[in-house]
Amino acid sequence: MSVQEHILVLPANVVEKLFNSPVHGLNWIRLINDESKYLWMRRERVEEDSNYRQIIPYAVVEKDGKILVYRRYKDGAEKRLVSKYSFGFGGHIHKSDKNWIEGFRRELVEEIELKPEQYVFAVKGIICSNSTFVDSVHLGIIIQVNIIDPEFEPLPNLSEVSELIWSSYSGMQSITNVEWESWSKLLLENDYWRL
Repeated sequence: MSVQEHILVLPANVVEKLFNSPVHGLNWIRLINDESKYLWMRRERVEEDSNYRQIIPYAVVEKDGKILVYRRYKDGAEKRLVSKYSFGFGGHIHKSDKNWIEGFRRELVEEIELKPEQYVFAVKGIICSNSTFVDSVHLGIIIQVNIIDPEFEPLPNLSEVSELIWSSYSGMQSITNVEWESWSKLLLENDYWRL
């Protein structure tokens, strides 16, 4: 990670207007598709600035009714998430990606060597939380990724991921002896996105 890199962000006031209203409807779809509201800013400038939300695709990878769960490597780049379990793959959108879809696709190749021709995907919602400071400076795009290549087996980026397992959704909900990263925990507690 380079703090000099430019990443995709939305001004927090644009996001708050949408999520502070009592009825959200499908406005979030318009929000993520309206590129006129996006800004490219230096990561070091926005990493701890709550005036902006960094856009993070949060891809939930499924195959044969199972979800791919991973544990973050103890020496990984993102120190705030070290050793926590997750089932959301993704990361910051770089200026070289051009848009969040290209960034989402790049992240899947980087993290588990999943290529675009091996899956179909659907956007399922938004994670807009203020439960931690890290949450308050990020906005997640929940993406359900369904593997269509029966031969696909994930090859993890060992600098980020220390273990991978396939689990049923109910199996994940029953795991209580691990520490989930906050967005995975939110999705386990609120399963409306699975519809």
